[in-house]
Amino acid sequence: MEFEEYLLKLAKESIEKWVKERKELKIDIEKLPPKLKEKKGVFVTIYKIKNDKKELRGCIGFPYAILPLAEAVIKAAKEACEDPRFPPLSENELKEIVIEISLLSQPKRVEIENRAKLPEKLDKNKGYIIKRGFHSGLFLPQVWKELQDPEEFLANLCFKAGLPPDAWIDKNTEIYEFEAEIIEERR
Repeated sequence: MEFEEYLLKLAKESIEKWVKERKELKIDIEKLPPKLKEKKGVFVTIYKIKNDKKELRGCIGFPYAILPLAEAVIKAAKEACEDPRFPPLSENELKEIVIEISLLSQPKRVEIENRAKLPEKLDKNKGYIIKRGFHSGLFLPQVWKELQDPEEFLANLCFKAGLPPDAWIDKNTEIYEFEAEIIEERR
């Protein structure tokens, strides 16, 4: 089985096990190929298909490489079933969902002297993390499809982090960027 197919299968099995049995999928990490044991940042996004359109149903993950990839996919998939922005995923919704997995590069701090120029420095092929104190928020690169204006993107990212919409201008606010390899389940 190909790498991408295996990760999608793992995410789907994790979601089904959690929704149907309220149990986390267990696998023997030691028996997996090295690529699946490598620590990697990962997000699992669940979409519900409605009228041939994908609607966000849950998205949770780990921005930093703290878990082996296979384990991170299992845990993120389980958590995405109960994304606090939505009601918990129900068993009757399982046939209506598709999964997307984002494999993240290590986030790198964006260094910029003049913060007012930050919007023009953003790369629409990258995701961003904003942090200040205990507040943080993350947008995957896919968010650019919805928020194409860089200033609107930054204001919404600040809002997601629980910060004022112009917090990105403050030099005490940290901004990180990362790339994401997207693996999509096809219907």
